[in-house]
Amino acid sequence: MKVTVTPYLTQPYVPPDLYTCPKAWMRVDPLRRSLKAPYVGPYEVVRREPKFFILKLPHGTTSVSIDRLKPAHIPLPTVSDADVLPTEGATASPARAPIPLPPYPDVPSQTTRSGRVVRFRKQPEFIYF
Repeated sequence: MKVTVTPYLTQPYVPPDLYTCPKAWMRVDPLRRSLKAPYVGPYEVVRREPKFFILKLPHGTTSVSIDRLKPAHIPLPTVSDADVLPTEGATASPARAPIPLPPYPDVPSQTTRSGRVVRFRKQPEFIYF
């Protein structure tokens, strides 16, 4: 009796945007607690190879297989850094002084019962999966 073994030739799915995106999410493989995100990042792609990418992590660079990556689609920021950062001649404000909010056109602001001003963004800065 002759038994033939055929290897599976299936390739993992790799999104086409992965080869052009500037940042990528990395899947965490160890056992996760419930409701913990399966992906961390997004991390900057330093170099692309056929089977792995070099990512810039907070503690340095590392190579990660493309099977563990997916592209990060990050929208462009709507507020410039000049609107958020104080000018050079500005002095430090007292601890209880209200912080002025940057101008957001067409975004209504609301005041809470304690007097704080709350504003809601039109879009989130990052899209989490």
